[in-house]
Amino acid sequence: MSHIRSQAASIRPVNRGDNLSPSLEMIEAAFVVPQSQYMHPEKIVSTRRLYDGGVYYPDGSVCEEARHISTSTENVPGEVILEPKEVLEGNYLYGGVMRGHFGHFLVESIGRLWALEKVDVPIDGILYQPLHHSFRGKEHPNLRYHLKSYIRDFLRIVRADLPIHFPTKITQVSNLYVPGQLIMNSPTEGIGGHPVLHSFLKKRIDEYFGNSVNPHRSIYLSRRRIPLIRNVYLQEDRLEDNLRRNGYEIIFPEKLSIEAQLRLYREADRILIAEGSSAHLVALTAHDRQKIGIVSRSRRPKHPNKLEIQMRGFGCPSSYTFDAITGMYRTNELYPELNLPHTIISTLDFEKLRDFLANAGFIDPDKWVSPTPEDSDEAKRDARMILREEAMYP
Repeated sequence: MSHIRSQAASIRPVNRGDNLSPSLEMIEAAFVVPQSQYMHPEKIVSTRRLYDGGVYYPDGSVCEEARHISTSTENVPGEVILEPKEVLEGNYLYGGVMRGHFGHFLVESIGRLWALEKVDVPIDGILYQPLHHSFRGKEHPNLRYHLKSYIRDFLRIVRADLPIHFPTKITQVSNLYVPGQLIMNSPTEGIGGHPVLHSFLKKRIDEYFGNSVNPHRSIYLSRRRIPLIRNVYLQEDRLEDNLRRNGYEIIFPEKLSIEAQLRLYREADRILIAEGSSAHLVALTAHDRQKIGIVSRSRRPKHPNKLEIQMRGFGCPSSYTFDAITGMYRTNELYPELNLPHTIISTLDFEKLRDFLANAGFIDPDKWVSPTPEDSDEAKRDARMILREEAMYP
């Protein structure tokens, strides 16, 4: 067999996600090339991080539909010698990028699964491309690291629990089905996903759980039990006290399985969320009988309402973003002697947050008690001691 020199892709303009397309193409004898490098913006003339790897046609041209779409990274397949080191016989679905981080998995690794409803032949497995920077080292360790329990559980619930293949060398696939990517990690329309993806996920999640909604259940998804060095609010316990007085159950998502979380989020009719990755899972079950609010944890001038956009896109028009932040403190600047990672502790204006929540119909303001300035000062002193302990025992 003669070797083929592939073409190289060019850097594309940033995709806002307003033209996501449910295209589906089957490529015979497709080449799949793994990522070999990951370049940070300061090393290149670009505002986005670049990485190579991708899908090529048998003639060496790049399959554009297989290129991952994101506003913070850019997939640029390079020029390579297409000499297959491995061959996969059968029918495979191209799943795109696999991210091990919980939130990134939900917005970057499920956007092509919708094609499982459209392909009219049995699929032998899903082929995913892991990103180097998702790992701790420069080389790929055991790729099963990426298939954490929550990934396996989610794929099982949506009936996508097929064999997963990670190409570590140039691989030729007999029949590779390449679907369009129908959600993207973006502060714009793309985070809201495409109706075809909405329909696929809601159908399969509903088939798994059945139809059940509790019209009188209010929940708050807290970050309080996440280590303080991982971007949290100060005095979140006081926020929880106020919400309990208003009939909310306090939920710590990281303590629940994916199945338990999805069941809970489908049933609740009022959901308040401490801004974080759990919101991406809530979005997948969002519906028009719910009211969903996100309590901002950080200020992002370029995309302040990203999670709200996602909730609305997935079917909950009564979604809100509540920004009551009064300060954001970098832990490594506050306590340089502790050698802490670069994380943020945010402080809240409880009076402002009370008014936001009351005006949107989430609470009764008469059941709200704001902490005093003395309480806040004491909380800051306590935070310093907790941070010191976490720095000593990571």
